[in-house]
Amino acid sequence: MSGNSTESPSDCEVMVKGNSKEPMPLPRFSADLEPLMNSDTLWAAMDKIIEQTAFSVLGNGDMTTREEYDNFGSRMVAKYPKLATKGERPYGHFLKKLSKKLRNMRGQSKKRSEQVQIKDKVKKQKSTTPKAEAEVVVNDERYEANLQKLQEINSSDKPDPVKKKLLMSKTFENRRIWLKELKTTDPRTVLEKFPALGEAQSVSLYYFQ
Repeated sequence: MSGNSTESPSDCEVMVKGNSKEPMPLPRFSADLEPLMNSDTLWAAMDKIIEQTAFSVLGNGDMTTREEYDNFGSRMVAKYPKLATKGERPYGHFLKKLSKKLRNMRGQSKKRSEQVQIKDKVKKQKSTTPKAEAEVVVNDERYEANLQKLQEINSSDKPDPVKKKLLMSKTFENRRIWLKELKTTDPRTVLEKFPALGEAQSVSLYYFQ
């Protein structure tokens, strides 16, 4: 580098030592907070200052190293001298509060992310896992018993509509499978086994259950 370099000392100071990463931008405070930053009432609004600073830091990629924190703290104190406290690191107290806030916000963000991942995983499992046949289909013995009762009701002089509807509902899933596997399209085959399907009420029940 020649002696005529135009790079100023302040430009060098804001670079992270041993790292080409750009320095963390300083926050832009809200209109009501900015006037307080160089006033004696600054510390009364410290919680709000820390919160807005933390949002700015996370929004610009976060800080992970001691050098990044020190660099950021020194520039904050240089711009807002009222933030400084006594000690070797005048920005130490400010950084301690900021670091705590950032840890809390990272933890909350991670928790929300994990909850979303769990919900997505459960949703995916539900959409890809076929419903077990045992959950929707009654066993053959019960199905045949319900069919027999249904046939008895249909053959009676005064079929009980309530019982018929109940039995049609109980045999719904098994009947659906039977209809899917049925090789003929002749409606007489269906009506022969399920005469109730010839009634408007039962057809409605089948299609809208």
